[in-house]
Amino acid sequence: MRRADDANRKVDLLRQIAELHADAGGDMNAAFDTTARALAVDPGQADTQEELERLARATGRFKDLAKVLEDLGQQQEEPELASGLTMSAARVLENDVGNAERAISSIARCSASTR
Repeated sequence: MRRADDANRKVDLLRQIAELHADAGGDMNAAFDTTARALAVDPGQADTQEELERLARATGRFKDLAKVLEDLGQQQEEPELASGLTMSAARVLENDVGNAERAISSIARCSASTR
């Protein structure tokens, strides 16, 4: 339980730092990077992923967003979480990056690794 509490605390702190970067510092790129670190701590937190997607829209960093999501998807042992992250990455690749081929290959890699 302590480990979960520590992870939650770390995510909260990173999200607060990201908010400071965005609001006080006006540095949306630093906010994106810090939020990506928070998502890496707990990839299952939907609100952190949504915030990262919002920051990608604000900064135009859709390729970076897709990479973060793909990498996290590949690192997961839980098939449902891996699939969800990979599907999010594929959606970003297709809709925001405009690279349907890469989206399809990302899904195929995930399908092969979860078998």
